[in-house]
Amino acid sequence: MVSDSDVRGATHYSPSPSSPMILVVVLVSTQAS
Repeated sequence: MVSDSDVRGATHYSPSPSSPMILVVVLVSTQAS
């Protein structure tokens, strides 16, 4: 699983091709909680 620090680090950068991936991770995290 992606750690919270990894998510913060990814979202800290400007929009990039990996942005959709980050959104998925956030959605999954909120669904899991």
